[in-house]
Amino acid sequence: MPARCPFEYLPALSRCAAGLMFDLSYWSERLPLCPLTPAWGVNSIKGIQLTCANVGYTGPIDGVPGANTCHYVQVYAQRFGSYTGPVDSILGPNSWSGFALGLERP
Repeated sequence: MPARCPFEYLPALSRCAAGLMFDLSYWSERLPLCPLTPAWGVNSIKGIQLTCANVGYTGPIDGVPGANTCHYVQVYAQRFGSYTGPVDSILGPNSWSGFALGLERP
C-alpha cells in the first residue's frame, strides 16, 4: 500500500498532501457532507471505517482517514460492489461507485 492516501472530500477537483489529483465531483453530490463545510465530517469517515471493518479493516475508528482506510474502501468495493480495478489505495470515482453499490446491497 502507498504511504499516502488521496482521501480529501471536496466537491470538485481535490489535491492531497502527496500532490495527487482526483475528481470527486460526482460523489460529492451523492455522499454525506458536513453541513458547515464542503468536507466530510469525522462521523462520516468513522462510518466508512466501521463499514470497512466488515472486510478486515483493523485500524482505529477515529474519523481520520489514512492509507489503510483507503485500502479497505477498495477491498469493500470489490467484495460487495462493482469495483474491478486495482487495490492501490488511490480512490477515484470507480472506487466510490463500487463502495456505494456495496452499501445498497442487503
